[in-house]
Amino acid sequence: SNAQELTWRVINDPQRVQTIASEVIGWMRSQVADPEAKVMPYMRVLVKGWDAGIDTILRSAPCLVVAMAPSEARNGMVDLTLALCYLELNAPLYGLGTCWAGLLQGALMSNAELGFLGAYNSEIGAPPFERFYVGGDGMQQGRFDGRTTIALRGYPNSSLSSQTGGTIYNKVGFELRYPITLKPSASIYALTFLEGGNSWNEFDEYRPFTLKRAAGTGIRVFMPAFGLLGVDFGYGFDTIPGSNQISGWQTHFIIGQQF
Repeated sequence: SNAQELTWRVINDPQRVQTIASEVIGWMRSQVADPEAKVMPYMRVLVKGWDAGIDTILRSAPCLVVAMAPSEARNGMVDLTLALCYLELNAPLYGLGTCWAGLLQGALMSNAELGFLGAYNSEIGAPPFERFYVGGDGMQQGRFDGRTTIALRGYPNSSLSSQTGGTIYNKVGFELRYPITLKPSASIYALTFLEGGNSWNEFDEYRPFTLKRAAGTGIRVFMPAFGLLGVDFGYGFDTIPGSNQISGWQTHFIIGQQF
């Protein structure tokens, strides 16, 4: 994007590249040896090939190029994919061959958020605009009142805030993604997540550890023509304010959002 938020890390020491590949194989070997682990069928084949002297992870590449984007970059995955595609297209002009190292790309994201809307005059209080609405897919941004919607999967949209919105919220989350395919025409990721959050109307009510908890799974598909699309299935373990029933399973459709 025009923000140019990407950064690059080039590892041109063949020994370090080999060490990285060895670490990946070491993890796969531990998974294969664990009778309770859910092992992907290809892992045993890759470990056997490595033991036979074949680098099945990085193909004995002398150099490794890693592109990175900030977790808060809204179009980070789109920017990364486009940048790496251009790199792949231009490499042959310099006599270089390339391949995608998808087995390195399992990603664990953790984040913590805190938002507070204060007031200059305690008698007037916080304004009715730009308040926080927690719950759901987080896609209903803006509107006429400048509201900020905070995604918390496993609950209906904005269901964890009052009708007028909260003035303070906090949220923590963990998400693990694993690439299924990294083809330039379509990159597909499976994911699982744990997260919790809540909102309050006044600072005096703020209880940072009283969180609405959720867990679930989902999938992301990136196609250059359409951007990032996804669907998540989240289970809310706690009750929705104003109801005595737990939230339960909720389906969320995602367009353009990153972690």
